[in-house]
Amino acid sequence: MAKKPTKTKAKKNKNAKPRGGLRAARRVLGALAVLIALTVLCTLSLTIWFPVKSSVWEGPSRYTDKQLTAVVEKSIGQRNIFRADLKALAAKLPAELPYVKSARVTRRLPGTLLVTMEECVPMLAQKQGEHWGRRDET
Repeated sequence: MAKKPTKTKAKKNKNAKPRGGLRAARRVLGALAVLIALTVLCTLSLTIWFPVKSSVWEGPSRYTDKQLTAVVEKSIGQRNIFRADLKALAAKLPAELPYVKSARVTRRLPGTLLVTMEECVPMLAQKQGEHWGRRDET
């Protein structure tokens, strides 16, 4: 008599490593978690973290710190230091303060703006509406 073929079931090895599909899914989920964490950190740094706390002035000045800070607060408000428009502020300072010939504004982390001013030697300063017009030695 011939033997009947027997069916055997493949035994699962409990110590076997996960297959490629599961590894790929874990990698994708890990990359997604890192991407979400970076997005949250960037959002927080552009909104809540690094507010403009103070301004430091360099160069000669005929103005008090209170007057200079008022111009900065009026221009920037309570914005984040990375979202503040430094070029617009540098352009606004000579328009608001008649003795300022030019200004350069830079960031100092964590929350300070450094304003470097050059004053002019005015021959004539006259208010024209909301801004000042001036004539200096040049």
